[in-house]
Amino acid sequence: MHWLKEGGMNTKFFHTSAVARGKMKKVTKLRTDDGRTATSQEEMCTVAQVYFEHLFAPNAGVHEPVLDLMSHCVSMDNNIMLTTPITK
Repeated sequence: MHWLKEGGMNTKFFHTSAVARGKMKKVTKLRTDDGRTATSQEEMCTVAQVYFEHLFAPNAGVHEPVLDLMSHCVSMDNNIMLTTPITK
């Protein structure tokens, strides 16, 4: 935190540090599952979308044994109350 010692005001040093950090963390390319490299914004968006759709897709199989190990935090009555439509 060198910038903290120099001061966190909107100084030239602080601004330069922030810009440099932003450039280091910028994603410029992504590799697809088949090994190709995506470099355009549109290609990288597609690669990211496919990756996360696959990551969060439901898995085939039975999940009930795992769910049975988790404790219930909301009772059935509370769940019914929380999921009813809001009316005025």
